[in-house]
Amino acid sequence: TNPSILSLDRLSHLPIYSKLNELGGKYLATICMTNSQCGWNDTPDEIQEYQLSKRTNPNTVRTILLILDHEFRTVLETTLFLVRNAQWGNKTPPHREPDGTFTEAARAFDDARLFVHQDQVWVSYREGRGFGYDKQVLNPIHLILDAQDALHATVKASETTHFCCGRNMALMKNQETGALQSLTWVDPITVIDVDDGVSKQ
Repeated sequence: TNPSILSLDRLSHLPIYSKLNELGGKYLATICMTNSQCGWNDTPDEIQEYQLSKRTNPNTVRTILLILDHEFRTVLETTLFLVRNAQWGNKTPPHREPDGTFTEAARAFDDARLFVHQDQVWVSYREGRGFGYDKQVLNPIHLILDAQDALHATVKASETTHFCCGRNMALMKNQETGALQSLTWVDPITVIDVDDGVSKQ
């Protein structure tokens, strides 16, 4: 649902940019897999006419991160994982695997939208059950390309921040201060400062 796309040229400073470009990557994109693709009060005629799914539950719930070429064909893909190294919202505590590493879990980062802030790619999303349905949640994304050209993408619970109130709010940089801001309302025009959780560190 609501795919988001970002030109990789905006990330040319990242260490993996050259390799992604060499592989033909031109864009970074997200696709969220949730139950929104499932049947919902559709009539039999609508299901047939629009070739809708008859499933009532999704096969998977996750957000996929894609590297696309200039014709939007998939070059690489991976699930965007949450590293549970801290409390995340009010329902997901930190968790470790038996080997001591923090658990990486697939999550439906609802309405995931990519943006660049402080020379890093970030994602904004909603997680109503954990943070409240009026909150927009933000995380920097950590991208790793291994020696076999497999892509790995994570967000860390410890780097999560959020702000209120609304949905799918536009994010921008203050041209004078470089601070992250959000357009939260259009009439009247309302712009607020957003605490990214890292600028003051």
